[in-house]
Amino acid sequence: MTPERCDPVSAVTSSIVDALATDTCVMGIDVDGVLAPIVTHADQATIPADVLDTVHALATTFPVAIVSGRSVDDLDRFGFADTLAVFGSHGGQRRHRDDHELDIGEQTRRDQVIAVCSAAAAECGPGAWVENKPQGAVLHWRECTSADAQHVARRLIDDLSSRADIWVTTGHHVVEATVRHASKATAMRALASEFDAQRMIYLGDDRTDEDVFAVMSPSDIGIHVGAGDTLARMRLASPTEVAECLRAVVDHFGLTTG
Repeated sequence: MTPERCDPVSAVTSSIVDALATDTCVMGIDVDGVLAPIVTHADQATIPADVLDTVHALATTFPVAIVSGRSVDDLDRFGFADTLAVFGSHGGQRRHRDDHELDIGEQTRRDQVIAVCSAAAAECGPGAWVENKPQGAVLHWRECTSADAQHVARRLIDDLSSRADIWVTTGHHVVEATVRHASKATAMRALASEFDAQRMIYLGDDRTDEDVFAVMSPSDIGIHVGAGDTLARMRLASPTEVAECLRAVVDHFGLTTG
């Protein structure tokens, strides 16, 4: 684990520039907490227009992927250009690819996941809500005012984790369960293989992003955003610093935005 100190934006920028100048690279970027500041309700999240333009500019010269826990349909509202690869549901979906409909058994398990998450939300009380996804459901309890919400979430995790063929991930006041196993690490490795890339660059802020950092080689560049333990070797403080860093990379290579 790296210590909780942030690297200068200039140092992170230099590492990315050096990698892009010497090797074939792919870059993966999470959305919430990285491109978009964390907000109370997921529906309120926005990516500043200039940040989106910067990401689009990067994608004109090397492969860039959006890798998020949100579903692909939800990610569409941010306006990501087709030049970007877009992975949703923690790598379980990819935009413009066949997502493979659930079979009967998977659909049954998804219905069960939605039911138990909904029951947990009701127990948490006001502020808790459930997001239905193509392969599962998510309990959001960031807005919950109940002192018992954390204990309810813990019981939900234990319940879902004990069930066969259900995979549970946790994040910032969220519990997600899916009926198909997927990971951001698998998505990034697939992208790197697709483009025969020698190095991966990845920016993430949450526990599911640690799956990517865990499989990185010493030459890869993992960048954790915000506080918390991480396996990434570099750290930026906030989405504001991410925007500053990516803009500096765009400026270095003289790329056009907008």
